[in-house]
Amino acid sequence: MNDSIGYIFAPTHNAYNNVLMGILGYLAIKLRSLPNALQLILWIFVQWLSCHCGQKLEDASLLLRTEVFELSWYNMDPSLAGIYKIFLAHVSSTLHMKIQPIIYLNMNNFSSILKGAYSFLMYLLKM
Repeated sequence: MNDSIGYIFAPTHNAYNNVLMGILGYLAIKLRSLPNALQLILWIFVQWLSCHCGQKLEDASLLLRTEVFELSWYNMDPSLAGIYKIFLAHVSSTLHMKIQPIIYLNMNNFSSILKGAYSFLMYLLKM
């Protein structure tokens, strides 16, 4: 399958999260509804968990790149040094968890989701 589905659904994923969390927050505040507050907490936790796992993957990828880069390749056997250079080229790009094809799941994305949800919540409360 090509990436055209992802170009349609990836932006709507963030918009849906913002609207859903904003509405749940609004209902929890205005109706003093415990079920809505629990749903909001659960939804935020699910988003945090997925973004946290993506951030851990990025951090581990950067740590692996640093460790491989700091190896003393000049002391290696020449045939092993060639393999090392190929391995170094492969680990030089950071691994990401992402919603195909454009949204990376990391803590920056989590922050933007919370900012959008808060903005939508404030809009609803001002109405």
